[in-house]
Amino acid sequence: MPVTDAQKLAFFEAHADEAQAVGLFFGFPISIMLAHSAAESSFGTNTVVKDGVDHHVFFGMSGTPSIPCRRVVVVKSPELQFNMEAKPKPFCSFDDYIDAAIGWCEFIARHPNGKNAMKNRDKPNVFLDFLAWFYRGPVNKQQHDDFVTEVKKIGTENHLKQYDSVSIAQRAALMALYGVRLTHWVAKSSAPFDGPGVAGFAGTTA
Repeated sequence: MPVTDAQKLAFFEAHADEAQAVGLFFGFPISIMLAHSAAESSFGTNTVVKDGVDHHVFFGMSGTPSIPCRRVVVVKSPELQFNMEAKPKPFCSFDDYIDAAIGWCEFIARHPNGKNAMKNRDKPNVFLDFLAWFYRGPVNKQQHDDFVTEVKKIGTENHLKQYDSVSIAQRAALMALYGVRLTHWVAKSSAPFDGPGVAGFAGTTA
C-alpha cells in the first residue's frame, strides 16, 4: 500500500529530534539522514515483527565481516525501497530510531569506502553523492542515480533542510534528552569515534 501523507508527516515528527541529536553529535547532515531512512524504510512502515520483537530496519545496512550488525532480521523485498534483489535478505535491525541512526553513522565512519563521505559531512549534496557511491557501489550507475534522486526528492518534498538548522535552545534540549545515551555509546564502543561529540550541541547551526 502507498504511504500516506499522514504517515510521512508522522515519521518525521517522531524521529526529527533523534536525527538532530545524532547528527549534531557525529557531525552528519541531518536532512540526509532523515531522507535516507525515510526512503529505505518506506517512512518507517517496514517494521518487522518476529518472535514478539519489533525489528526496526530504518536503513538498508547488511553489515560486513569487519563491521557486523548487532542484530539481523531477514526482510523480503520490496519492503526496503532500494533492495533490488528478489530474494529475502538479512539487514541490520535496531531497538529504535536513535539506535539505528548511531549504527548508520558508525557504519559510514568505519567503512573504508565511507572516507569521502566523511570528508564532506558539511556539504549535504556532496555527502549524499559519496554516500550513494559507497552504499550502492560504482557498478550500477542507474541504481546510484536512483538512490540520489529519491533521497533528494524526499528531502525537498518534505522540507527536510529545516532540520539542519538547530537553535541554541533546541540544542540544549537535545543534549538533555540524548546526551547521556550518546556519550555512553562512545564509552562502550570499540570503534574509533570521529565527530564533535557533545561539542556538537554548542553553536547555532548544524
